[in-house]
Amino acid sequence: MLATFPDIQNEVYEELNKIYGSSDPKHVPIMHDDIKNMKLLERLIKGMLRLFPAGPVIARKLPQDIVGVSTYKIITIIFSYC
Repeated sequence: MLATFPDIQNEVYEELNKIYGSSDPKHVPIMHDDIKNMKLLERLIKGMLRLFPAGPVIARKLPQDIVGVSTYKIITIIFSYC
């Protein structure tokens, strides 16, 4: 989703670059204080969760196949979003 808005992606990149500099991200540990300074990234994540909430998904599977009146075999998986 971030890639669809390149101007915001650049702002987040600049914010991270201010915190970590031009260091290789593989060798720089992320500290708790660094996360506190990521204000733009925090707003972006909260906005995405507002648009696409992470809700529980309950999947149910029938323990056995249901055989209808005809010769068709019905196998059902029901997804419900809470």
